[in-house]
Amino acid sequence: MKDKKTPKWAKKLWKWADRCNIPVELFPCELDQLVHLTVLDLYSGHSTSGIKKIPKEISRLQQLEEISICDFPIKKLPKSICDLPELIELSVSFTKLNKIPENIGRLKKLKKLSFAISEVKEIPSSLYDLHELEYLQLSSNYIKYVAPEIANLAKLTTLRIGVNEIDELPETLWDLEQLVCLELDFNKMRRISGKIHQLKKLERLNLEGNHLNRLPLSINELKKLELLDLTSNKFKQCPNIYDLKKMRWLRLDKNKIKDLPSEFEGLIGLEQLILSNNKLKKMPQVIERLNNLSFLCVDENEIKSLDINALLKLHKLEYLRLDGNHFKVSNKLMFKLKHIKQIGFIENPYFE
Repeated sequence: MKDKKTPKWAKKLWKWADRCNIPVELFPCELDQLVHLTVLDLYSGHSTSGIKKIPKEISRLQQLEEISICDFPIKKLPKSICDLPELIELSVSFTKLNKIPENIGRLKKLKKLSFAISEVKEIPSSLYDLHELEYLQLSSNYIKYVAPEIANLAKLTTLRIGVNEIDELPETLWDLEQLVCLELDFNKMRRISGKIHQLKKLERLNLEGNHLNRLPLSINELKKLELLDLTSNKFKQCPNIYDLKKMRWLRLDKNKIKDLPSEFEGLIGLEQLILSNNKLKKMPQVIERLNNLSFLCVDENEIKSLDINALLKLHKLEYLRLDGNHFKVSNKLMFKLKHIKQIGFIENPYFE
């Protein structure tokens, strides 16, 4: 209850909450409940009136463990947000935020940190002091530089820094041996360090939308890698990744690949293969030996003939995209492939 004994900081917070139309279930109107609040979840879908700032009095909520701010035109956070000793998770996305608080490193218990789809240009040096951090998301910003001190975040299992302006990574990044997921998509990188082999626990690697034309051979030492995305790069031939036996999902679309070598059959665990928008003139013969393949896209290539018998050997194949090639499609052809649940033939020559 708000009375004369109510502290000024609480009154300011309630006034802010009322002005922004924050529902009472998200922001209690009783002082006792407010000081024991552990989760503050703010996003535009909660019918708020548009939060433009977070009051500095937020630091009075000393029991807060999680803060989520999504889809508001916030340009900065108060420094006091870094005075929450119990904070474990801080997530800020779809904002106008252009700067991470310089004192972010004071949140010593922080395990999950996200500043995504905003306007952040730099990573403050104190961020590298968050030694308990396990998840770091900085995607869709304007970041150009990652400092060597990234290695201080030794407990990181997930690092997402895609859709930025990074052209080179520090060699120390490859010392993050606990990484399971690494997303570097849509940056400006031209090379990946041979030290990538140190990421022994890595399961997901996204390199889409860079300027890569080769990968280091040491990538074959990532024995737990299951997902690899190489979409929209500069590959003229498939990189040597043939020892990745646990690979289940591989994207090579939007490159300039003309064929797949016989060594490709080493990817015995492959279930999904996307080769769309390349320079294939025929269906790669090695594909018929990928016995676990259930999803295959070779659309938007230059394939002039199709070996149906090869496709019939893929007993687990359920989804097939062949659109936008140059081979002739007939009713007889489609009948032979009737075991496939979804199939696309659009923009190919047709005859009865």
